[in-house]
Amino acid sequence: PAYAGWWESPKLIELMDKLATETDFDKRYKLMEEIQELFYAEIPTIKVGDYANFRIAAKNVQGFKNMNEIFFWNVWKE
Repeated sequence: PAYAGWWESPKLIELMDKLATETDFDKRYKLMEEIQELFYAEIPTIKVGDYANFRIAAKNVQGFKNMNEIFFWNVWKE
């Protein structure tokens, strides 16, 4: 099975194997360009949007941190 976030493709495996052993920057850059071209040729995923969070707190709420998850540890109301 494919690694999470990637897809099954013999050509991709070949390019990734080359990328893993190549040390020359220009050659690695070219390999990454080929991987990107392959991605858009095979279209393994389609982006449908972005995810964003917006959180607010009243002025009397203290200790609230805007993080990826909502945590109320060390949060208090004055």
